[in-house]
Order: sequence, then C-alpha cells, then structure tokens
Amino acid sequence: MCAYCDVDWVGNMDDCKSTLGYVFLLEMVLLVGIAKNKPFIAISSIEVEYVTTSQATRQTMCLSSLFESINVPQMKPIIIYDDNQSYISLSKNPMFHTWIKHIEIHHHLLRKKTEESFVKLMYCNMKTMVVNILTKELSTDKHEYFEHLIGVIKICNLIVH
Repeated sequence: MCAYCDVDWVGNMDDCKSTLGYVFLLEMVLLVGIAKNKPFIAISSIEVEYVTTSQATRQTMCLSSLFESINVPQMKPIIIYDDNQSYISLSKNPMFHTWIKHIEIHHHLLRKKTEESFVKLMYCNMKTMVVNILTKELSTDKHEYFEHLIGVIKICNLIVH
C-alpha cells in the first residue's frame, strides 16, 4: 500500500481555504480517494501539507490495521508521496522550530509515525502526483493520464435521454 497527498493551498480565493486530497493504492489499485476543503485558513503551505499528511497517516494506520485483521500484512514503512520537500524535511526533524509553532500538537502524529518507521515520506514531482486529480483543475489530457495511473477504467459511456 502507498499513498499520495497534496494540497491546493488557498485554492479558494473567496474564503482563503485550501483543498486537500489523498489517495491510497494497493498494488496500483485505488482503495480510497478523498478530496475536501480544509475547515481552517492555513498560514503557510507547510502547515496545510503537514496537517493533511497527518490525516492521511491516521487513515494509513486504519487501513493497515484492517488489512492485518484479514491476514494481509503491510510492508513497513508505508510510503506517502508528496511534492513539498520542506514539510518532508520537517517531519524528519525532531526539533520544534519557531516557524511552525502554530501547527497544533495533535498533528505531530506524522512525526511520531515517521520516527517509528510506520510511514516514510517521499518526494513526488508534480508530473506524477496522481492526487492532483482531486485538488487541481487539470487539462483533459492530464486528468485522463492520472486516471490511468490510479487504475480508473472507463467501462462505457452512457447517454441518458
């Protein structure tokens, strides 16, 4: 199992909120895809990326537990891909920096699970960040490309009269 996380920081200029998205894949088959607006205004892109990936980490813990309960063990660490290298560095650094004091403590689950090697954050460039299908406006070609990467298969085109 692996996950892709991304955020469109302040994607909505009317209310200054961000759109988050994450997808979970097992053997390149889509398990879960989530996209939603954050209920708060993030001060920085690092904050909203960190909070989003912390939420994805909790979801990863639930999915891993579910798979293990049905005897489908998961290799650890579970890889979570993201395109923000600053916050990936933050998750690996045990020092509490003054410029991230505004991030609520309960979101530091990500750091703990990284230290325990339950999850591992890895950089993924924008060209292969499949979760952009949930967080960004894409061209038709890019949208179809990401559909292909996450295993979406179009069965048929139905026309309703």
